[in-house]
Amino acid sequence: MLATFLSPLALLLFLLAFPALAQAPPAEEPYRVGDQVTRPEKIAGVPPVYTEEARKAGVTGVVILEAIIDERGDVVNLRVLKGLPKGLDQAALDAVQTWKFKPATLDGQPVKVYYTLTVNFTMEGKDEGTARLFAKLLQENPELESLMRSQRLPEALAYLEGRPATPEIRMGRCVVLAALRRFDEMLAEARAYDGPDPDQILHFVALIALQAVNGPPLNEEARAGILDTGIQAATEALALRKDYRQAMRTKSRLLREKAKLAIDPQRAALLYEADELDQRAAESP
Repeated sequence: MLATFLSPLALLLFLLAFPALAQAPPAEEPYRVGDQVTRPEKIAGVPPVYTEEARKAGVTGVVILEAIIDERGDVVNLRVLKGLPKGLDQAALDAVQTWKFKPATLDGQPVKVYYTLTVNFTMEGKDEGTARLFAKLLQENPELESLMRSQRLPEALAYLEGRPATPEIRMGRCVVLAALRRFDEMLAEARAYDGPDPDQILHFVALIALQAVNGPPLNEEARAGILDTGIQAATEALALRKDYRQAMRTKSRLLREKAKLAIDPQRAALLYEADELDQRAAESP
């Protein structure tokens, strides 16, 4: 999630950009946003297309991209730091390549900068709170952004564990633990979160679990454990917000995955609950 994490997530058709570590590079090299270098501002561009293949497979999460935004505000040298299957990484690339920015400036003059972008894919709607909170954390902690961008996840976790447990820090720990696939600890961190939109943090955990079981093959025991964590997270999100349609759909998909591991009558009960959730989601305003 960032690089292996934010795997869904978080996480999310919300589009968000955050700056990288500010330095003073040679003139011919792109700058990094911060200090006297202003951040570019998106002014135009098409949204990403959720591929039908990804929709059918229930793939959710975030694609993290690094680009250079030049002095004209054009996106160049775009690359994927963390992708998603079923065509979503390419969908993010195709969309971002169309984006136009008001360029970054240094001393009032346009400059070329490195810029990190996250493109969030959910089945519907937007979970904006979690993405905004994590972006704020990275913006205020460039050392952490650098660790995440270079996929030095244990160091990133140690960085966060040495700081007071503010909502932003708890969200950051949750994201890094997701990247490390430490699901039980991720859920514990989400439960301890005391900032805005706690239902979204719990739903993020459920989405990460769903992405994990739709990813590389897992043994049955590991798969069952991840599913249980995701189902519990979605259940707790719905306890906080009973009309949370996205959480209903996520929990339904998790229950259907768990049913594949079960035999009757448990299998029938899981599918019945999934059907009820889908019906509630369809009727929810």
